[in-house]
Parts: sequence; structure tokens; C-alpha cells
Amino acid sequence: MKKGIIIAMPIIIGILIGVVIILCYKFRSATDLNDLYATNLKQYEIYVTDQGKKIGVQEQTIATLEDAITVGLVREDELKEKNLKQVTAIVRLTQEVVRLSIIADITDAEVITITDTVSEMPPGSYLKVPADFFYSDDWTLLSGVILGHTIRVDSLRIKTEPSIFLGYQKAGFFKPLKAVVTVEDKNPYVSTIHMENVVIRQKPPFYKRPWWHRLEGAAIYYGIQTLFNKAQ
Repeated sequence: MKKGIIIAMPIIIGILIGVVIILCYKFRSATDLNDLYATNLKQYEIYVTDQGKKIGVQEQTIATLEDAITVGLVREDELKEKNLKQVTAIVRLTQEVVRLSIIADITDAEVITITDTVSEMPPGSYLKVPADFFYSDDWTLLSGVILGHTIRVDSLRIKTEPSIFLGYQKAGFFKPLKAVVTVEDKNPYVSTIHMENVVIRQKPPFYKRPWWHRLEGAAIYYGIQTLFNKAQ
């Protein structure tokens, strides 16, 4: 009986060590991912090229889909809504359109000119309202009606042409390439002010994961220990 207990103890200890290794690995993985994600959010940068183009750059947050869901980078309901079973990358953008001024044309404007002094209104030229206005260029279409003291916007369309690239940039001499996400919009009035990204790394088979190698090593060690105890 005692000999059986002695033989079983190394096996039990090996199993417990394996469980602890797996839990520690998963906790460290989630913690590292949280730290990386928080750091990347702060490191979103915008630089202007010699041609005047604005390009946003952010380092890639790389994680397995399971880890990304665990720390809240990906929501399962989002995947279900889009009927997605596998995801390779998710990039979320917050953009704004900034135009300092627009000079619109008044359609079929009717101008009333008052020259006499008998009228209640002072002499001058006045636009008869309501009057339609319209503006259009390569990126913006705007139309509406001037009602007097107010205007009504009937249509506002803004065209955007964003481009998102996942690749690698040089980080400096003798430094490894840095995995980044870049975003650019051809519309000169559109700015990307915030970006979030996560690039999904496919989970390797369990027998190729670090925790499995540790568990395998522990099992071999305690298996040899068990055989040694039997020999005694």
C-alpha cells in the first residue's frame, strides 16, 4: 500500500505542476496582451509626407482570437452579427472631416433691389427667400434651402477613400523590423484621429505550445522518478 502511494505521488505532483504551468502561461499571456494594447493606443502617430499626405501609423497588436476576446479587443457578438468564423485582422478607426469654409452657389437666385426711401426697408439689394443653394467638388456635395434667418441642409455627402496596410517598417539600424498598421485617406479633409487594431495569430496545435513542452518535460521527469522508485 505504501509502495503504491509512493509510486503515485510523483505522478500526482507532475499533474499539479502541469496545471500550474498552464494557468501561469494563460495569465501571463493575457497580462502581456493588455499591456501591449494599452501601449499601442498611446503610440498612434500621424506624419505628413513630402507630398503633404497624412499617414497614421500604429504598431500591430498581435494575439490569438481567444486572447483577443478575453481582454475585450474582439467581441463575440460582433463576429456572430457578421457571420464570421475566422478573422485575420480587425482595425477600428475614428475619423473626422474638417473644412474651414465652403462657398455655395445659390440656384436661380432672385435679387430684389430697393432704391426708394418710401419702403420700410432701407435701400439695397436683397435675396428673395426661400432660395436653394448648392455646392459640389471632388469630395463633398451639399445642398439645401435658405429660409431667412436659418438654413435647411437637405443633402450632405462626403466621399472617403481610406487605405489600410499591414506590414513592416524599419525601426533603425541593427533593429528588427516593426509590424505596423498604416492608414491613409485620399480625401484631404478627412483625418483619422484614433485607431485600434488587433492582428489575429492562429493558435498552433497544443503539442507545439510552450506550456505543452513544459508539461511534457515535467511528465518525463516524474515518469523517470517513478521508474526509479519501482526499481528500488
